[in-house]
Amino acid sequence: MIKSLKRKHTPLDTEILHKYQVDKKDIITGIKCEGCNQFLMKKHMQHWYCTGCKHKESQLLIPNLKDYYFLFGEQITNSQLREFLQIESIYTSSRILAKLNLKVTGTGKKTVHHLSLNLFKSEIGGN
Repeated sequence: MIKSLKRKHTPLDTEILHKYQVDKKDIITGIKCEGCNQFLMKKHMQHWYCTGCKHKESQLLIPNLKDYYFLFGEQITNSQLREFLQIESIYTSSRILAKLNLKVTGTGKKTVHHLSLNLFKSEIGGN
């Protein structure tokens, strides 16, 4: 059975935007508020806070990083994280990436963080 599974295994298709002819600029960025369904969530201390309805959440990072992973692949830079989650502060995004303990390559502005499916294990298993 293991041999059969290995033969039939196919790598993750990271060209999903190209496959469905979706331009990167057409992707809605930011974090959607579960209270008002608007993309108005901003990082404030340990929480995400909606500037529209004032809803507050603390567990929004991993589901949104999972979206990034399946749309754009495993590599993410600080600037890509800021753009995707609509975070203004380079320091906030640096702290977020540091807390994730991801594999890192490069240094300075060329630092690349490598997302993996292990990061989303509980998220994938629960859905």
